[in-house]
Amino acid sequence: MINMTEQKLRRLVRTLIKESLNEAKPTRIIGVPTPANPTRPYDPVTNINRPLKKVQFGAKGKKFHELPGYAKNKELAIYDDLMDPENEALRNDIFDLIDASYAYLGGNTDIRTSFDLKDPKQNDYVNFLAWDIDEDPEADVIRGMKPKAGKLKLTLSANDGSRAAVDKGIDDTIMRLQSGQAYAEMSGKSATVQMKAGTAAITDPQTAQEMLPGKTIEWFGEHPYFTGDERFQDKASEIEALKSKQYGPGGKYDGWYVRMLGSSPHAKMLFGAV
Repeated sequence: MINMTEQKLRRLVRTLIKESLNEAKPTRIIGVPTPANPTRPYDPVTNINRPLKKVQFGAKGKKFHELPGYAKNKELAIYDDLMDPENEALRNDIFDLIDASYAYLGGNTDIRTSFDLKDPKQNDYVNFLAWDIDEDPEADVIRGMKPKAGKLKLTLSANDGSRAAVDKGIDDTIMRLQSGQAYAEMSGKSATVQMKAGTAAITDPQTAQEMLPGKTIEWFGEHPYFTGDERFQDKASEIEALKSKQYGPGGKYDGWYVRMLGSSPHAKMLFGAV
């Protein structure tokens, strides 16, 4: 049995459809993305000019392994390549990684289609990195970062779903957060991974606010589950809260705050030796 990730299956399907069409004319997948951000829904009446296209078939331009400086297991900066109007194939492949990795959230808030990757208003991950770590020539792991508060904020992370790619992403995150040059806002399993690794967290409310310029936060310190806050009494919040005590005795991980994402409150914590 061939072990194929969802991202690689998408690429195979694209190739088969393209061959069956037997035409040079570019073909596009049409569909309405489920909005991750309720403030950006698709409405055919009010957003008549918003494209429905998610990726482009018959894509032209360079693929990941054709980029200058490409090598196996090498970190490659690709932001400028994503902005190149010609590199449709590269954007398709990178979008597949993002779309699959963020599917459980309804998609990534910024990158809703492959076309968003060439729009600096949507793709402002100016430190955009990728790695090819397996036998095929495609990108398997990507990382997007933004300069914030004098550091780099880790904001985008995706992989092809393979165990090796997941581990590569985790190891890279831990390394960057422990370097003193980067930080990240986390919750759930991602936060648990960092707590288990002993990564430092920001537990001072003033520092947390400084690291989140322009964001409104409600500071708790201890996880809001422990306060009886009715918004955070579900099983996932309970696990999250208990893990913060298990891995952070003495208040090491009492850095929880709540902020709104769309119309929903989310408990988060900032990690990084900054």
